[in-house]
Amino acid sequence: MRFFRLMKEQYGIIQTLEHFTFVVDLLGRSGNLLEAEKLIEKIPIEADEVLLIALLNAWSEKWREKMKVWDQLRDLEVKKDPGCSWIHLNDGVHLISVDDRTHPCCNTIYVNLERLTANVNYIVELDFISLQLTECST
Repeated sequence: MRFFRLMKEQYGIIQTLEHFTFVVDLLGRSGNLLEAEKLIEKIPIEADEVLLIALLNAWSEKWREKMKVWDQLRDLEVKKDPGCSWIHLNDGVHLISVDDRTHPCCNTIYVNLERLTANVNYIVELDFISLQLTECST
């Protein structure tokens, strides 16, 4: 990032969208996804689809890595305590646990979780297809 800042500050190089895309890609590949997101928020020019795809690819790669670890843990028969979340909503705190069907809004919660999961799976599938097409064309 130091060299990226020096481009403008010391050498007067106008940073283009291609420069920002390259840096976002590097940050994503190195696992610095939050820093990449912050950079996108500060870009003085409008982000295009290439820049956003670079970030999306980095996030989906992290998702694949996470799933590989879960598969390895499952193969080792490692057990994990069920997860839970506390959600603050309308001046109240709700406890949501994995496979808990006692919450009065559990049906709505699970329908929305299924939609979110379907969206994430769709994005990962598109990324995989895009990667295959890219590899075929090279």
